[in-house]
Amino acid sequence: MRVALPFVAAVAIQLLQEQPAPAQYPTVRKSVAVELVTDKKKPYIEHFEDVPFVTNNKVCLFPGENFGVDVTVNGKAVVVTYNPRHKKADVEFWFRQQKASNNNRQFMILEVESRLSRMLTFNAALIFPEQKRDYDTHIFHVNPKEQNFYSWPRPTVKLTLEDFRF
Repeated sequence: MRVALPFVAAVAIQLLQEQPAPAQYPTVRKSVAVELVTDKKKPYIEHFEDVPFVTNNKVCLFPGENFGVDVTVNGKAVVVTYNPRHKKADVEFWFRQQKASNNNRQFMILEVESRLSRMLTFNAALIFPEQKRDYDTHIFHVNPKEQNFYSWPRPTVKLTLEDFRF
C-alpha cells in the first residue's frame, strides 16, 4: 500500500500537468459596433475592427464597456495591463452614454474605481462622431480606494486613457 500512494500522487500530478491551460481572455476586440444617440434623428453607428483593450500603456474604451486594468511600476515607468475580471482589477472603468434626468439630453460618463493604495493620474483623448482625430481633455485623477465620475456633454465614439502616473 505504501508503494501505491506515491504512484497515485505521481499519476495525479502528471494528469494535472497534461491538462490544457484555460483559455486566456481575449485582449483584442475582434469587432466593435458603437451606436450613439445624437441630436440627429438617426443614431450614429460606427464599426471598429481588431482594437486592443490596452496597448502601449493606452487604455481604449468604447461606450457600454466595463473592464479593468492592473497597474504596476517597472523602474520609473507605470505599466498598465488589461484585466477582464474588472471587479478584481486594480482600477475599473465603465464608460457609457446616459440620459440626464433634468433635461433628457444624452451625455457621456466615465466611472473610475481605484483599488490602489496611491492616487493615480492620467490623461484622456476623445473621438467624437464623424471626426477622426483625438481631442485631448483635462488631466484626471482617482484617489486611493475611491470612485470618481467624469462626464462630457457630447457623444463620444472612443475614449483613450494614457500617460498613467502616480
